[in-house]
Amino acid sequence: MKSRGRDRFKTLLLIIACTFLFVEYKLVRLQIVEHDFWELEAQKSRTRARSLPFKRGWIFDRTKKPLATLQSTYEMRFVFRKYRLGSPVGHISMIYFLLNGTRPIVLDIYSHPERYLNELLSLKPGQIEALDDRPKRRDLKTYFQWLFMVSDEDEEEMALFSSMFDSNAAKALSFARIPFVQERIRRIEAWIMDERRAVSGLEELMGLERGKIFTIPDRAAGQADRIVKERLDAFEGSGGVLSYSTLRSYHREVDSYETTVLKSVDHEAVLRVAVSEDLFPGFYIVSSTQRFYPLETTDLCPLLIGKTGLPNERELEKLHGHRRRLEEISLIEDKGEKEMIEEESLRLLIREIDVLPDEEVGRIGLEAVLEPVLRGKRGYIIEKRGTASGRAKVLEDVPPIHGHDVILTLDAGLQRASEAALGEKGYEGAVVVMDACTGAVLALATAPRPTRQQLAREWSKLNADPRHPLIQRAIYNMNLPPPGSVFKLVTAIAALEEGKCPPHTAFECRRRIRVGNGYLHCEGSHGAIEMNEAIVRSCNIYFYSVGELLGYDILFDWAHRFGFGRSTGILDRGLYGIDGSYHGMPLEASVPLKLDESGRSNLMRFAIGQGAIDDVTPLQVARMAAGIATGRLPQPHIISYINGQPVDLPPPEELGISGSTLNFIRQSMKEVVTRGTADPDPAYDRDLRPYRVAGKTGTPQVANGPSHACFAGYLPWDDPKYSFAVFIDFCDKHGGEAAAPVLNRILESPEAGFLLEDGER
Repeated sequence: MKSRGRDRFKTLLLIIACTFLFVEYKLVRLQIVEHDFWELEAQKSRTRARSLPFKRGWIFDRTKKPLATLQSTYEMRFVFRKYRLGSPVGHISMIYFLLNGTRPIVLDIYSHPERYLNELLSLKPGQIEALDDRPKRRDLKTYFQWLFMVSDEDEEEMALFSSMFDSNAAKALSFARIPFVQERIRRIEAWIMDERRAVSGLEELMGLERGKIFTIPDRAAGQADRIVKERLDAFEGSGGVLSYSTLRSYHREVDSYETTVLKSVDHEAVLRVAVSEDLFPGFYIVSSTQRFYPLETTDLCPLLIGKTGLPNERELEKLHGHRRRLEEISLIEDKGEKEMIEEESLRLLIREIDVLPDEEVGRIGLEAVLEPVLRGKRGYIIEKRGTASGRAKVLEDVPPIHGHDVILTLDAGLQRASEAALGEKGYEGAVVVMDACTGAVLALATAPRPTRQQLAREWSKLNADPRHPLIQRAIYNMNLPPPGSVFKLVTAIAALEEGKCPPHTAFECRRRIRVGNGYLHCEGSHGAIEMNEAIVRSCNIYFYSVGELLGYDILFDWAHRFGFGRSTGILDRGLYGIDGSYHGMPLEASVPLKLDESGRSNLMRFAIGQGAIDDVTPLQVARMAAGIATGRLPQPHIISYINGQPVDLPPPEELGISGSTLNFIRQSMKEVVTRGTADPDPAYDRDLRPYRVAGKTGTPQVANGPSHACFAGYLPWDDPKYSFAVFIDFCDKHGGEAAAPVLNRILESPEAGFLLEDGER
């Protein structure tokens, strides 16, 4: 017996010794082996990171007149988590959500608080006990404790309250039977009514429709429910089942997302919220900057300059996805090198790169094209809390990098004059004015054009408008016209340079010419006519004949030399050295020439700017005119400086045209204005001679529709500096009747005076 007793004692001693050894091993491991890991975790728990916002770059015209700037403002933001924890209505909403899985409408609770409170008072322990999850019952108890202001320090009060959540409590007991709850119900109702009056007063102060602010919590909660449901569906789709605790962590994360309620809050509203913060739970005011378009230029080419907007759901989900993945990786105890690299990469994306809910992003126009340039990079501060001094210690301070300013080639005055001239007659069309030597685009006007207010508030209506006001007609159109007779200049140059038709060669014009079983027509009956007169009078018959002498190959070659059939690249990011891609960039048409067309009729129509060259943009035609003015084809561009540095552009393309040919064509274009199809005519309010304009009219024909009108050329005729193209869509008028008077109106404007002066203003 004694032997067995000693054996038991030895066994007990051995167990105790093993236990002490295990504990000692864990202590040694914690202190030595895992010291660095736990030290890092402790540091993480005591640190916090704050983002430092960047400022978006400004956009200027060529004279440094601001087109898009920033202004200091106050924003109202909302966080649902702070609302559900700080407002009795938020508590009630969450209690109903936990009990029923649905949330009442917030405004309904504010309107009838007594009804909802009476329903909660009638709850009995059995109904709460019926909840299928202990953590859910625990959360429910917490919300009730907050709502009824139950103190943990009052033992008697806490015991009565806790009995509601005790499965052994009397089933007949309800909140209504607890004395102190009845007294606090009246305080809760008064609190709710105070909140309602405060929010309603704020709506009235800011001119908002009644109930506008009250919908914010509902929208935020609805968004949270949708996101969590998507995660739940994805998880269950893979065969898993999420616990309530996991769902609660998802809700906690999504409830913490910030929502910008109002972008501009006036000073009186700011003071009202600041003085009575407890009456606006979840709502808070922050100072910020937002995109501002100066009044002087706010409606100046708004479609081209573009606009910014807050991030969309796709962009926000990208941010939230990175946050979720970072949370997953942070829970991995034994991270490998791959996980550590991914963790650091995610932290960088979230801190500096991902779009935050309150940041503006370029949506359309140059705001979108230049997004990588105008957008800066957030900085951040990492602070350590709980230091001996009681103050947070800055561990890392990375300042933000602000966006770059951009100077455009556009001239605000000339752009305004161009838009006014188009709008004066109610035309649909476009105007392009560019520096003939450098390709710098000075005006890129389109009509009809929306106002900036319409872009912000009537996008769907504008998108459905049959006149297509959202299209930048200078570079793109739903139905691009052919160039028409302005292309005769290219045909004439090809004939002279290829030696196919000397300038004094004459052809007979009798208004029409038979081709196969039909006829091709001319607007006049010019008799025997030579090239100069054919350009001045825009004789079709002459150029039909020249086209036959040249053939397709020569015409195609010269059309390509002058930039037709290929994009100008004016909005190509590569042209400006901008990396990255973004949605919302303006379209530029690039319609290839129709190489498959053949036959005598098609060849003759090609020679007068129809058929094979069926689709062109006003910008392409203005570039063609610049080529004739200088003998070189410039690269059209609209950005001149980024961050104070000039944009490095490719040199103009040499056209290889002889001086004698250029002089001949230029003289003919001058005579178009002095005695030809664009000569002085009071009936059309047209006299371009004082402005020394050289040009060519055109009347592009389209199938089954009214004709277009165009006028293209350069000025001054004796020292070409600027080229232009004016297109009027579907006006059923000649170029001299509709397009040339628009240019006349532009040049009459004092804002376009620098075009007529020597040098820049």
